[in-house]
Amino acid sequence: MARRAALAILAIALAAPAPALGRAEDIVIDPIPPCPWWHCGGEADVVIEEYRLETIIEDGVSTTLVRQVIRNDSDFTAEGTFLFPIPADAAVTGLTLWIDGEPVSGEVLEGEAARRKYEEIISRTLDPALLEFAGDGLLRLSVFPLPPDSTRTVEIEYRQVLAADGGLVRYRHPLAAEHNAEIEEITARIEIRSRSGVKAVHSPTHDISVDRPDKNTAIVGFEGDGEDPTELILYYSTDAGPISLDVVTYRDGGDGYFLLLASPGLATDQQIVAKDLVLVLDTSGSMEGEKFAQAQDAARYVLDNLNPADRFEVITFATGTDAYAGRLQPASEAALARTWIGGLSAGGSTNIDLALREAFALADEERPLYVVFLTDGLPTEGITEAAEILERLEARGSETTSVFVFGVGYDVDTFLLDSIARDHHGTTSYVAPEEEIDRAVETLYSKVASPVLTAVSLTVDGVVISDVHPSPLPDVFSGGQLVAVGRYDGSGAATITVEGRVHGEPVTLSFDDVDFGADGGEATVPRLWATRKIGDLLRTVRLEGPDDETIDQIVRLSIRWGIVTPYTSYLVTDDAPFGEEAIGDISARAATDAQATTEPVSGEAAFDAADTAASMSDSDVAGAPDDEYADLVRVAGGRTFRQVEGVWVDTTFDPAMEPLRVSFASDDYFALAGSDPALAQALSVGAAVIVVHEGVAYEIVGQAETGDELTVVSANEPGEAEATEPPAPASGDGGTLPIAVIAVAAALAAVAVLLRTGLRRG
Repeated sequence: MARRAALAILAIALAAPAPALGRAEDIVIDPIPPCPWWHCGGEADVVIEEYRLETIIEDGVSTTLVRQVIRNDSDFTAEGTFLFPIPADAAVTGLTLWIDGEPVSGEVLEGEAARRKYEEIISRTLDPALLEFAGDGLLRLSVFPLPPDSTRTVEIEYRQVLAADGGLVRYRHPLAAEHNAEIEEITARIEIRSRSGVKAVHSPTHDISVDRPDKNTAIVGFEGDGEDPTELILYYSTDAGPISLDVVTYRDGGDGYFLLLASPGLATDQQIVAKDLVLVLDTSGSMEGEKFAQAQDAARYVLDNLNPADRFEVITFATGTDAYAGRLQPASEAALARTWIGGLSAGGSTNIDLALREAFALADEERPLYVVFLTDGLPTEGITEAAEILERLEARGSETTSVFVFGVGYDVDTFLLDSIARDHHGTTSYVAPEEEIDRAVETLYSKVASPVLTAVSLTVDGVVISDVHPSPLPDVFSGGQLVAVGRYDGSGAATITVEGRVHGEPVTLSFDDVDFGADGGEATVPRLWATRKIGDLLRTVRLEGPDDETIDQIVRLSIRWGIVTPYTSYLVTDDAPFGEEAIGDISARAATDAQATTEPVSGEAAFDAADTAASMSDSDVAGAPDDEYADLVRVAGGRTFRQVEGVWVDTTFDPAMEPLRVSFASDDYFALAGSDPALAQALSVGAAVIVVHEGVAYEIVGQAETGDELTVVSANEPGEAEATEPPAPASGDGGTLPIAVIAVAAALAAVAVLLRTGLRRG
């Protein structure tokens, strides 16, 4: 076994700084001993049993430990060859391969061959996946033997100084992205520590949990099944002020998009605003049984977690209403209210109008009023017409009142509930029959328990912002953050002014020199904006009916960003590129279909439609396309691609364009990829690609095919390139066209893990 263990060969080549270049499907590296896998008896079934990421970030320095348990489910001995890109500015501090319970240390080699190795593999395998990582160092690990039904454990540790921009720090890790082995489990734990305090913590790519044990620490968690392992991007802020404000931007051509994060961190008791909270619980007969018991548990949780200065009331409704006290009570009365809730029972009809009007009557203009409203049915008592209920509530409403609605089961009036939340500064959460009511309420209340800044608005001087979501802006809470997305025109330094109320008094906060980028940036930002925008548009169509303009917006956003909606199934069914004429036809068909369709008010279909719109409009994550469309739609480099007859076509490509042809893996191909990191990521989606960059379409053709000649313009100085106008489309005569090439830059590329198996029979 010692002789075999010695065959485990480990090599790391740390590349010279280079632009970040995508996604691989079969990275074939010569096995050890040399033997192409197709001559070695067949492909093994290798599974990643466990992928564990553990990271500690302390004052901007991250230490990342990756642990992978690899299992061979084949009936023969296999050899695995793995590639692990390492950030160009990271230092590998630990590398261990475990064989039969014994660690075998590898050798770390330094050199400047990583980029050449990436390009060599790309050229040999006809797969551009490694373009995304060609700016990184390269760890190469070959493991042999991997006996049948056995496991091997690989641990890799590296350290990195994370770049901070105005107090906002970004951490990236791929979570085993793109490999040909199934992942059974992914878990991640990232602990952030900062002496100046941790404020905003946000991931635009993953639905993370955040625990804040103290003001200087945040613990981020994530779990997944590995079906769609995408790169994890995490931002956090360490601003020492009372509230931090940071902006992340992306701009491609004339379109600018921003993500705004504002957070007070973990506020002190003196900073927390005293609130009034009213629990409005449905006790009609349909709630009887387990649903009602869960609703009681949810109410108890809320009462147990009131702040000392809060006031509360509990209102129940069925045919009529009942109240715990008839007026707001101090938090010290919560224990008695718990006992009262325990004695409630379900029975009767559903008088929504009366219950909510009584709750609204408790509003105090000096304090925020949060109404937690839970129901499982349609209004059947008192005022039952949704329009009249909304009109009466509007007359009672207040700028200080927010309504958080929980619709339980499929029998709710989704139009009514969505309208109540939209009109009164709140959110709608839909709880399916198999879901737990108390967990849904606890999750929401934990986010809104401690307001710090209420009645929030913002203005920007220096650039013009528009299409901000959500609108109006929600309150800002201790331990959480305001997450807003929007569009902007202009660039450069701007001043953002945030206005709100603290303890009933108006407050103005000003943040100077906030940078709105002129080009590039975080490519997840526009897709997050599009997700929220589409969610709001879908809700508008449901509540107000369809119109041609709204449907057209949904269609165009769906095509541009690869977000499938009820109006855009053609995104994955049409077999031609989307030119302007085609988009116009699709939009007209969708509008006609929408006008002919009557949206259901209640039932499972209405529940699903309302839940989808609410989830999208409230989303903090710019997720990848749905799994069922993964083979047809891909997102990379701020672009969306759809597969058309084996070619990945940029959805901004118009068939009227005449694309420039570039031979795959040619010098021009790598020069084109090196000219812009986002373009390199776009090219990484496949070997056959049509991509639009700065108004010019490029078509990647086979290695044996002749491409149009491209003249590369060298940079004047490191980090700078000659200013050139985007080339005009070729006329088809093979003319020479310039491409501006950005010089090799010492910047962190996309941190990613790429696992590939070269296989042989033992």
